[in-house]
Amino acid sequence: MVSRVLLTKKKVIKEILTNLHLDHEKPLICMFMQVQHLIETCLILGMSRADCVEALAEHAHIRPLITLTVWRELLKENRGFFQSLLSSYFSKASHL
Repeated sequence: MVSRVLLTKKKVIKEILTNLHLDHEKPLICMFMQVQHLIETCLILGMSRADCVEALAEHAHIRPLITLTVWRELLKENRGFFQSLLSSYFSKASHL
C-alpha cells in the first residue's frame, strides 16, 4: 500500500516537472520563484527534502545545490511551517 502511494506521488511530480520547462535565461528571481513553486508542490505531495531534490534534479534538471539553497531560504522565512511539517512527517513515518 505504501509503495503504491509513493509510486502515485512520483508519477504526479514527474508529470508536473516534465511539462514544466525552466527558462534558464529568465532573471534569477523568476527562477527562484519557479523552484519555490516546485518545492511547495513536492511538500503538498508529502515528499521529503531528499525526494524533492532528487525529483527536481531528475525531471526538471535543476541542480541539487539550487534546490537546497531555495529550500534553506524557505526554511528561514517559514521556520514554524517547516517545524510542523517535520513533526507531521516523522509522526506519519512512525505509524508505518
